[in-house]
Amino acid sequence: MKVIKKAGTVRSVIFLFAVLLPAVAYGNMPYVTEVMVTDVTTKSFSVIWASSEASYPGLNVYDDAEGTVPTSDAVITLQPVESDNNGIGMVAEDKGVLKARVTGLEPDTTYYFQTVTTSKSTLDDVTLHPANPSFPGVTTESLVMRTKMCGEAEVPFTNDLINAECYLPESSTPAEGTLLVAEVEGCHYPISRFVGDGVPVPEAYIDLNNLFSLQSYTTKPIYGGERLTLTRFMGIDGVETSEYYVPINEQLAQMKSPLLIPPCQGDFDGDSDVDGSDLALFAADFGRTDCDTGEECEGDFDKDCYVDESDLAAFAAEFGRSDCPIRP
Repeated sequence: MKVIKKAGTVRSVIFLFAVLLPAVAYGNMPYVTEVMVTDVTTKSFSVIWASSEASYPGLNVYDDAEGTVPTSDAVITLQPVESDNNGIGMVAEDKGVLKARVTGLEPDTTYYFQTVTTSKSTLDDVTLHPANPSFPGVTTESLVMRTKMCGEAEVPFTNDLINAECYLPESSTPAEGTLLVAEVEGCHYPISRFVGDGVPVPEAYIDLNNLFSLQSYTTKPIYGGERLTLTRFMGIDGVETSEYYVPINEQLAQMKSPLLIPPCQGDFDGDSDVDGSDLALFAADFGRTDCDTGEECEGDFDKDCYVDESDLAAFAAEFGRSDCPIRP
């Protein structure tokens, strides 16, 4: 019987445990590190991890932490890619970058897993991680929602895609076989994708539509300005983490580069500063309550379809900035 857990504290503990699992090695068998849960939806999740050598991935999935009840409906895809380039996964295996995708699951349900890492050089050396129960768990999300409340109306939303280049630590060689992992402020589990999957090497992209809220476990709208942590998960070549910001979302589902400095929501005229001309535009919209009619409200920073005191506070915090990133 599957265990259903909805408490946020339970989810947080499970996530942290999965991320912080200790390194494991047995004799000459592969050394396993950096086990992390990613790409959690209502019906699926992924596990990524690093091996000390070229390895084949495997995953065991259970309905209980003791591993006595295998999940009967789970479909496991190893080294999953969205494009038709199966060579991406093979290069990643040689780098010790391993990923397993589990689908066919139920929403709001906790599953448990054990990674299986097989040495490519011997085929006999296999590391199970953890070696024994209790196994770490992951709880699937509650609900996919592509609409949000805007004033009294329910309106659709769409998020952008983040595109980033990935190089090895020496900064010139494309990091083929690398996973780009994205964590966004206010969101639950991170999301990941292989370099070169659907875009040219050395690029990788992250679809922000696959993010879920840390509070509600439903699909989260991303407006821009949220803190964004990108991790280049390179296996035997190491791990590199950088901090960015999400660009402003204009509801066009665009592919954008991450920002090194926070965007300026109040730079309405796009001249890279927030000054008197922007104040005039904000003042013209201040007090509007009809932003759900289809007409754009320049100053509705919190996307609640009203331009009110909360938006005035946000504009005031930005007023005077002269370092605004140029919008695409």
